[in-house]
Amino acid sequence: MPDQQDIKNAREAIATRQKRLAELEERRKLAENEFEAIREKRRALEHDITRNQELLSKLRIMPNEMLSAVFTAYIESDLDASPWILASVNRAWRAAALTTPSLWRKITLVGNGWQSACVSRTLRGSELCCTGEQLKRALKRAGVGPLEVTILLENAPKTQQRARTIANQIEILLAILREEGFMQRISTLRFEGKIGFVSSCLGSVAWEMPKLQNLVAEHGSIVGTKKMFDTSELRSVRIHNTYWSMSDMPPARSSKLKELSLSGPKFMNDMDWKALGARIQSYSLLTHLEIRGPGTCWSNSSVLALPRLTYLEIEHCKSWPIVVPNLQTLIITKGEFADGPPGSNQFPTVKVFRMDTQKYHWGNDIENYQLRSIQTLDLRCMASVTTNNSHFKLLEKNQLTTKLMKPVVIRLRDMLVHEKILLDTLEAIPTLETLELTGCLVGKVFFAGLAPKKATATIPYPSLTTVKVDFSSKKLKEDPKSIKATAKRAMKARVLAGRDMLWALLKVTEEAGWSDLLN
Repeated sequence: MPDQQDIKNAREAIATRQKRLAELEERRKLAENEFEAIREKRRALEHDITRNQELLSKLRIMPNEMLSAVFTAYIESDLDASPWILASVNRAWRAAALTTPSLWRKITLVGNGWQSACVSRTLRGSELCCTGEQLKRALKRAGVGPLEVTILLENAPKTQQRARTIANQIEILLAILREEGFMQRISTLRFEGKIGFVSSCLGSVAWEMPKLQNLVAEHGSIVGTKKMFDTSELRSVRIHNTYWSMSDMPPARSSKLKELSLSGPKFMNDMDWKALGARIQSYSLLTHLEIRGPGTCWSNSSVLALPRLTYLEIEHCKSWPIVVPNLQTLIITKGEFADGPPGSNQFPTVKVFRMDTQKYHWGNDIENYQLRSIQTLDLRCMASVTTNNSHFKLLEKNQLTTKLMKPVVIRLRDMLVHEKILLDTLEAIPTLETLELTGCLVGKVFFAGLAPKKATATIPYPSLTTVKVDFSSKKLKEDPKSIKATAKRAMKARVLAGRDMLWALLKVTEEAGWSDLLN
């Protein structure tokens, strides 16, 4: 018979082994759960692999016509996309890409040296051609559709002889286009470069483009543009930073012109501005107009009436008095309108208004503009003002109220704004949903004012759902951490009070980036 010690030892052994058995059972269950989780992940991965393989299979067996349509949509959605990316996937895709002419309609004519300097065969999705052989191959791929041709003028050639050499090379390429009949198919022509030598050398070129719809001239002097306008198909003309005259303007018979952008006009007297205004007014279908200075329209200029215009941008110049009954977007950058008769310079249909200025006394201008339908208001004032009147006078006079406009989106940038005045003004705008401040030195007073008022249990600015404040370009007068804490409490208090906030973002420094005040 076992004695008491043996019994005790046996019981301890049983207890120890039962404990280990329980631990092993627990580990088994955990392992089974982990194994099942791994199996689920494996099944999910296998499902994804199968689904993507099926997708690839569908693409591989997709008819060339459908594949070409997909390729064309891709190229049109990304202006810088290169068709060579599609052609490098596999043989089927390469064959489909090479037999889709619409992918190859962008061609850039350049001087010698570009091909060796460029890693890619394309520049921003456009085929680079500096020899006749390259151009002929590109034209063969382009088929019989319209062409977009860019003439890339070398920046700052060291000598005029080098400029003449480049011009001769481009003239040879243009001669190929003309001899093969491709000049008749150019729908878009662009000049790019920063020097006038090369483009001056191209003045003798016979520009015969009856199908030309879009002309873009970036930098440099463009000689002979009036020859390019010998077409009734022009839709868009953009001439930027060039020395040009009225002879370089589309003629009055350009009845289909809808978009006109002029930059750097050198008109020095009232007659030039009157002539330019009369020419612009002759474009009866014009919907988009951009005028960038320097330039000044005299106060006695005639009113410019553009009944179809929906987009107007004035920059660094004093424009004609204007009548635009259907304008939707108005952008004024350090510019203004000359005084005109009653009814001019009024924009009751404008929905998007942006003004960048260096002056603080333009509140009356906005009031006179009659901005009654505005939805987005974007104001910026870069000024070095040290007097007591440096606060945003437009807000102080409380002109930004429902008497004038009911904006849904307000953006204020680089303004000296008094926090209390800003809060009081915004409170008078019940439609406000989005407020964006950039470079405006507001602090704890402003953010605390956005929080629900405990005394009345009301939520100020009830429609406000998006707040975005960027201090990163300014030196704050208050502790950034305390500002952030106050802003976070205010946003969370609005949510707890029942106001659904979509976004509440704060950037104190560029290094720290954006902080989400709702989390």
